[in-house]
Amino acid sequence: LQFTRLVERVRRTISHEYGLPLRDILPLQAYSRKYVAGTTQKGGGGAEGDFVTLHTDEATHAGYHYSSVLYLSTQGEDFEGGDFVFNDPLDDDDDADAGGPTTTTSSNSDEDDEAAAAALFEKLMKGEELPDDGQEAIASSSSNTQVRDDEDDEEAAAAALMAALLRGEELPDDTVEGESDDDEFDVNKLVDNHWSDDDPEEYEDIEYYNSMKDIIRRSGRKLTPFHPSRGACVVFSSGWENMHEVEKITSGVRYAVPCFFTTSPVPEIAYEQMAVGKPKTDDDMAVDWLRLLLAHREEETPEESVGRVKELLMKWHHICTPLSEH
Repeated sequence: LQFTRLVERVRRTISHEYGLPLRDILPLQAYSRKYVAGTTQKGGGGAEGDFVTLHTDEATHAGYHYSSVLYLSTQGEDFEGGDFVFNDPLDDDDDADAGGPTTTTSSNSDEDDEAAAAALFEKLMKGEELPDDGQEAIASSSSNTQVRDDEDDEEAAAAALMAALLRGEELPDDTVEGESDDDEFDVNKLVDNHWSDDDPEEYEDIEYYNSMKDIIRRSGRKLTPFHPSRGACVVFSSGWENMHEVEKITSGVRYAVPCFFTTSPVPEIAYEQMAVGKPKTDDDMAVDWLRLLLAHREEETPEESVGRVKELLMKWHHICTPLSEH
């Protein structure tokens, strides 16, 4: 019952914030989610994991029109990492503030070529056309630049690798130092950020790979992080205008309640096919609450359970609001 109250509070918040009639918003799915550091998600959205990849909710389910995430844990107390991040295209006005491409003067021609390649890559990420000499600049960068492992040169190395990829070239065998036929480099180990403390070379390889991966992830994008705290709730429309992700949790456990709402109306014929249709009195509403949610059931088949929950969601507005608002 407390969980139902939480979902209803979110539904009313969406109605208020977006100026929608409350009767037009229905919950389509809501569940509790546990994020555990060091685990990999397997299965559906409710499975454990330590991050959520970049996505939009409406692309997952066409019926998702509004989304929310209610937090039951606090970053810095219950877990570390795990920011909720909105990921948007970088506007021209945001370039300087968000670390976009800037013009610099350098006496080193290699560094100039690398900067040019990075700027061209930014244009590609934004969907802009390259200038006529763009391919020549990329070719120059690729042919004149060697991959370096020094920490100060990681961005330049990443730009050089991107230039090679854009030209359709295969990456050089020595892109990852220490790789050999006898000791195959494990990319999965990099992605999962797992390594052996006894192997400093492996650690350096992973740090190098992850730094490049982060540069590529941020290229041409504006990232807006939200730091979760217990009781906070993020509410947003579910379309492509709100691409989002959850960054990796580095320690601890993070609990949250994702909820998804639809504005698609329930066909009248669906109510007619129910054993008990729309409630017409307060007593009918009480019976629906008892029958669909509160009654103890010793035996219920999976099919019966699915049907009961589906009827509860379709009748949600009718049993959560006074008869005058139906």
